[in-house]
Amino acid sequence: MLSKDERKAHNIAFWTAYGRYMQGHQSTFGTKVNWANYKTGIKDVFVRFIVENRHIYFSIELQHDDNEIRALIFEQFEELKKLLEAEMGGELVWQNQHYKMNGEEIARIYDVLEDAKYINRDNWKGIFEFMSSRIKAFDSFWFDWKDTFVHLCN
Repeated sequence: MLSKDERKAHNIAFWTAYGRYMQGHQSTFGTKVNWANYKTGIKDVFVRFIVENRHIYFSIELQHDDNEIRALIFEQFEELKKLLEAEMGGELVWQNQHYKMNGEEIARIYDVLEDAKYINRDNWKGIFEFMSSRIKAFDSFWFDWKDTFVHLCN
């Protein structure tokens, strides 16, 4: 078990190493991007990596306060489900209703790398490959479909 300070140092090392791993990869949009903090350009639509002791999640989170608008955005993703999953290389988990630890209701679409054990640095290469493939696939999908969501959200 790591102490609070050891966990903090480990997290900093992990995210720094991931940043180096992704260095030089340009977005499909032709721009430099912070891959660990991917900006969709749409308020309340987030792409997140959730790193836990044994699981790594790639998550598209829809956090609009208005349930109807959030549902509409989720439905648009569902209409593009086959395209998104084809780009991502497999099935995703679709939750139109999910509650975060703080009780906030969101919708999310995610993929998970099971039994990742990110505490072990020997596993980082495999974890980074999972994260890289998911975020680059989403970036490619987003390049084609972002404008659809921009029009929907405005």
